[in-house]
Amino acid sequence: MSAIQKDTCYFSHDANAKDDYKCMYMIDEMGLEGYGIFWILVETLREQKDYRYPLRLIPSIARKYNTTPSKIIDVIEKYELFEIDMQSFFFSHSLNRRMSFLAQKREKIVAASHKGVAAKRAKQEQLLLELSVIDSTNHRTTDGEPSKEKESKEKESKEKETLSQESRAERDIFSNLQSFKKHFIQKNTNVPFYTQGIGYEPTTGFKVNVHGYIENMKNNKVLSREQALEVWDYLYNYYQRVS
Repeated sequence: MSAIQKDTCYFSHDANAKDDYKCMYMIDEMGLEGYGIFWILVETLREQKDYRYPLRLIPSIARKYNTTPSKIIDVIEKYELFEIDMQSFFFSHSLNRRMSFLAQKREKIVAASHKGVAAKRAKQEQLLLELSVIDSTNHRTTDGEPSKEKESKEKESKEKETLSQESRAERDIFSNLQSFKKHFIQKNTNVPFYTQGIGYEPTTGFKVNVHGYIENMKNNKVLSREQALEVWDYLYNYYQRVS
């Protein structure tokens, strides 16, 4: 499973972290309790937006995980496993490097997804162009000369009628949200799309799965009913504007 599909609180760590000399020194002095405190602190940092945590809240962590503030402070300050900035926050250089790498990997996956969508659209446009050329060729006479004026007028009339029917059908599709949803699901199942201005990051991709539910492609989770209605409303209004 790719990093972008994993849970938003995912982070990588070495399987032999316990054998790092800093951790070995900490375990020698504090036992496995110190090692457990270390990973609780790392996981707490991972949950923060900027991967930093205020020292003043150390007592809250101690109460939550049944330890003492002094032990937590020892793990932070004595073994060079964490850093403290001028604003009294502690952080981990190692975690920051890993999260930076993960963010770059996710950006590459999103870029590749955009490129794939663009290639698919270009292929569809090329196919439509080729079909148009074939259709034009089939309306010529056997000797290669254009059809007669009467046939040309009949063709023009049929094309206008077809365009009129398509226009009416397009209006019917967007006449209400339910009709639009049905049309969108039929045409765009598993095709990534993006939203703007409704609370998600611009790089957050969505898709409609085979069951008709909207999935967030960053965490591979199905949206709740309220979240899905918000996205459907955005798509409905967007397609009305551009149609």
